This record gives sequence, structure tokens and C-alpha cells, in this order.
Amino acid sequence: MNEQQLLENLKNKRILLVRGNKSFTECGAEAWLTPYLNVETTEQFFGFYKNPDLKDLHQGIRFFRDFKPDLVLAVGGGSVMDMAKAIRFFGSITISPDDWLDGQNDTTHLNPEVPLYAIPTTSGAGAEATHFAVLYRDNKKYSVAHPALKSTEVLLKPELTMSMNAFQAAVSGLDAFFQGVESWWSRNATKESRAYSEEAVKLVLNNLPNSVHHADFSSREAMQNAAFLAGKAIDIAKTTSCHAFSYILTTEFGLPHGQAVAVTFPFILDYNLRQMKPEDAEKLKALLGISGSSARKFGESFIESLNIDYKIPVSSEKLNHLFTNNVNVERLKNNPVEMNQSVFMDIAEYCTTI
Repeated sequence: MNEQQLLENLKNKRILLVRGNKSFTECGAEAWLTPYLNVETTEQFFGFYKNPDLKDLHQGIRFFRDFKPDLVLAVGGGSVMDMAKAIRFFGSITISPDDWLDGQNDTTHLNPEVPLYAIPTTSGAGAEATHFAVLYRDNKKYSVAHPALKSTEVLLKPELTMSMNAFQAAVSGLDAFFQGVESWWSRNATKESRAYSEEAVKLVLNNLPNSVHHADFSSREAMQNAAFLAGKAIDIAKTTSCHAFSYILTTEFGLPHGQAVAVTFPFILDYNLRQMKPEDAEKLKALLGISGSSARKFGESFIESLNIDYKIPVSSEKLNHLFTNNVNVERLKNNPVEMNQSVFMDIAEYCTTI
């Protein structure tokens, strides 16, 4: 759906707008959308925690059911997308989010009547393209997956990403990059997902530095396309070990998601390449432009070029303990080579500065 069609579809609708807090105004979305939104038939849900929390979700579900919208409009970054997807999904079924996370999730044929339009304002998560949503309960990260979570329509409008500062552009862009790489080597990768992965990775390598350091429109446009493609890739293949270790880094140290994944990426890239099938390793090296045995150095240099710190000021013993007790097993199983707890200490020692 193009921009004009989407805007026309907003007219005369009861719209639940799920949006960012300050970012909705700062990115230009408010000025752009206001003429198309009837204030009398539009309700806004915002101000929730940046990592979608069950408490906020319950409030959003009540909002959804009381208002009875014709359409849900999500405008924001990955957390906004996930919150909007979860509100629409759980607002349409009788199973509560808590019961779902506890295993009561038989909604195979659910097809929500209320459409969801997604307009991302960052270039990283690719949540507008996936059939899962991140939720946090008691500071633990969960991923809810169901076909009905997927957006009905997506509009990429790169103008809305121009307000991101250099740090935001870097950490969101790195997320798209890591998703591209991890979906490429994932055990679940297919020919289709690898095609998305490869295009996403190429776009990131060619455009993320300019997006961060110069914020020119063409690079921001390319990065939004990269994030969308990486989202389509993980929608099929899912992420792997780098993401498996990242969630506890976000909850424990408050790191933005892309930065949290960056902490382990150089080590894991090198580790995986050394143990993958030789033909796969050579293909990935060619995609990334890695020569010889410089995989770890490639990862470090790329992250450092974006002025992102990827070391944790904590002892390796503590970090190993956090990894051992909190690693996301489902994501870890997607890694192309086995990574058991005997490797965790090596990763922890690499990631720490103490």
C-alpha cells in the first residue's frame, strides 16, 4: 500500500494510535498525520516503557476493548510496533498475555478483524515485518509468536527517521545488521530468508556509516529498507546466539538492544566461522568482505567505526553467571554450531573490562 492509499484509508475511521512519546512529534509524524486523523474518533496510547512490559500491555488491551477501533495505527520504533501488535492480538482473544506465556496458546485459526497499519520511525528492529512481538514479564524477555501478530499493511517513510541522532541511528542500524547476519547463518534459514538477509547486510555495510555520521536522506532510506528486509529474514529464520545473550544485557545493564547484541557479536562471528561448514563460512566472509582470519577484528572495527562501546564494566565471573542463568535457549538452539555452557566463560571474558 502506498502512502496516499494508506492515508485515504484513515479517513472516517475509529483509530487507536499506538505511538512513541516525544518521538512522535520530533520525527515529524504528528504534523504529517494530524490532517488525516479525526480527533473525535482517534484515541492515542503512548508513554509505555521502552521494553514492552505486561503491565503496560494490560492497560493497552483495556484501551482497545473499550474503544473498539476500526483500525490500529502503529507509529514508532520496535517497541511501539511490538506493543501495537500485542494489543491488537490479545485484545482479539480471550487468552490473557500471562496465560499465553504460561503455555495456553491454542489460537491456530485466529484472524483479527481489526487491521494493523505499521509505520516505523527507526531503522533497526524490523518489527513491522515479523509475526512475533517481544514482551517483558518480571524483567524477563519473552517472544510471542503467531501469524495474526503480523501487520496488515506497512508504510516505509524514511523522512520519519531523519530525526534520529547518531547514537540512535547506530544502535538501530546495528540491530538490522545483526539480524541480517544471524538470519543468514540460522539453522532455520531458507533460500528466501537468505536472499532477504544478504540484501539487508549489503545495504547496512554500504549505508550505515553515512546514516550515522552524516544523516543524509539516501542512507536513511537505505537503512529503513535494510531493517525491513532483515525483519522479513528473521520472520522466517529467527535470530541466534548473539540475540540469545543480549536480552539479559538489556535488562541488567540498560543497554539499547542493538548495543546489547554488539557486545558478543565479534566473538561469536569468529567462533561460528571457525566451526561452520567451510563452504558456508566462505560465503559469509565474502558477503561481509572479511579476508583471511580477521573475523573478530572485522566485527570490532565495524562497531567501533560507529562510536559504539561493546564492553561491559563487570567481572567475567558475574557476566558468566548472568549468561548461564538467563541465556535464551530457544535462540541459542538456532545457532549454526553448538554453543554449550563451556563456551559461556570465554564469551564473558571477551565481553568484560574487569
